[in-house]
Amino acid sequence: MAIRKSPLSVYGECSQTRRENDALFHGYSGKHETQLRRKAAVVDISNTNRQQIINNNSDITFNSARRLSAHQPALETKLQSESSSHIYSSSNRA
Repeated sequence: MAIRKSPLSVYGECSQTRRENDALFHGYSGKHETQLRRKAAVVDISNTNRQQIINNNSDITFNSARRLSAHQPALETKLQSESSSHIYSSSNRA
Protein backbone atom coordinates (compact mmCIF):
# COMPACT_ATOMS: atom_id res chain seq x y z
CA MET A 1 0.00 0.00 0.00
CA ALA A 2 1.45 3.32 -1.07
CA ILE A 3 1.51 6.22 1.33
CA ARG A 4 0.14 9.40 -0.19
CA LYS A 5 1.45 12.68 0.95
CA SER A 6 -0.87 15.62 1.13
CA PRO A 7 -0.05 18.57 -1.14
CA LEU A 8 0.74 20.61 1.97
CA SER A 9 3.43 18.18 3.02
CA VAL A 10 4.85 18.00 -0.51
CA TYR A 11 4.60 21.75 -1.05
CA GLY A 12 5.00 23.06 2.48
CA GLU A 13 3.74 26.45 3.55
CA CYS A 14 7.03 28.15 2.71
CA SER A 15 8.22 26.00 -0.19
CA GLN A 16 9.51 27.57 -3.40
CA THR A 17 6.76 25.91 -5.47
CA ARG A 18 4.05 27.16 -3.15
CA ARG A 19 5.35 30.74 -3.38
CA GLU A 20 5.57 30.48 -7.17
CA ASN A 21 2.03 29.16 -7.38
CA ASP A 22 0.77 31.91 -5.09
CA ALA A 23 2.57 34.54 -7.18
CA LEU A 24 1.05 33.13 -10.37
CA PHE A 25 -2.39 33.04 -8.81
CA HIS A 26 -2.16 36.63 -7.58
CA GLY A 27 -0.78 37.74 -10.95
CA TYR A 28 -3.65 36.03 -12.75
CA SER A 29 -6.18 37.36 -10.27
CA GLY A 30 -4.88 40.90 -10.70
CA LYS A 31 -5.04 40.58 -14.48
CA HIS A 32 -8.62 39.35 -14.26
CA GLU A 33 -9.61 42.25 -11.98
CA THR A 34 -8.02 44.72 -14.41
CA GLN A 35 -9.95 43.19 -17.29
CA LEU A 36 -13.17 43.45 -15.30
CA ARG A 37 -12.48 47.12 -14.50
CA ARG A 38 -11.75 47.86 -18.16
CA LYS A 39 -14.88 46.04 -19.25
CA ALA A 40 -16.95 47.97 -16.70
CA ALA A 41 -15.44 51.23 -17.95
CA VAL A 42 -16.36 50.34 -21.54
CA VAL A 43 -19.90 49.50 -20.45
CA ASP A 44 -20.14 52.83 -18.62
CA ILE A 45 -18.93 54.68 -21.71
CA SER A 46 -21.36 52.75 -23.91
CA ASN A 47 -24.26 53.52 -21.58
CA THR A 48 -23.28 57.19 -21.45
CA ASN A 49 -23.10 57.38 -25.24
CA ARG A 50 -26.42 55.55 -25.57
CA GLN A 51 -28.00 57.97 -23.11
CA GLN A 52 -26.62 60.93 -25.06
CA ILE A 53 -28.02 59.49 -28.29
CA ILE A 54 -31.41 58.99 -26.66
CA ASN A 55 -31.32 62.53 -25.27
CA ASN A 56 -30.29 63.93 -28.66
CA ASN A 57 -33.07 62.01 -30.40
CA SER A 58 -35.56 63.23 -27.80
CA ASP A 59 -34.38 66.81 -28.30
CA ILE A 60 -34.66 66.46 -32.08
CA THR A 61 -38.14 64.95 -31.76
CA PHE A 62 -39.23 67.64 -29.32
CA ASN A 63 -37.80 70.44 -31.47
CA SER A 64 -39.43 69.00 -34.59
CA ALA A 65 -42.77 68.74 -32.80
CA ARG A 66 -42.38 72.28 -31.51
CA ARG A 67 -41.61 73.57 -35.01
CA LEU A 68 -44.59 71.70 -36.42
CA SER A 69 -46.89 73.04 -33.74
CA ALA A 70 -45.58 76.56 -34.41
CA HIS A 71 -46.41 76.15 -38.12
CA GLN A 72 -49.77 74.52 -37.49
CA PRO A 73 -51.81 77.74 -36.97
CA ALA A 74 -50.33 79.21 -40.14
CA LEU A 75 -51.11 76.02 -42.03
CA GLU A 76 -54.68 75.92 -40.67
CA THR A 77 -55.16 79.57 -41.67
CA LYS A 78 -53.83 78.83 -45.15
CA LEU A 79 -56.08 75.78 -45.52
CA GLN A 80 -59.10 77.72 -44.29
CA SER A 81 -58.43 80.57 -46.70
CA GLU A 82 -57.95 78.14 -49.61
CA SER A 83 -61.10 76.30 -48.62
CA SER A 84 -63.17 79.45 -48.28
CA SER A 85 -61.82 80.88 -51.55
CA HIS A 86 -62.78 77.63 -53.26
CA ILE A 87 -66.29 77.84 -51.78
CA TYR A 88 -66.67 81.47 -52.86
CA SER A 89 -65.36 80.80 -56.35
CA SER A 90 -67.75 77.83 -56.71
CA SER A 91 -70.72 79.88 -55.52
CA ASN A 92 -69.87 82.72 -57.93
CA ARG A 93 -70.00 80.30 -60.87
CA ALA A 94 -73.54 79.22 -60.08
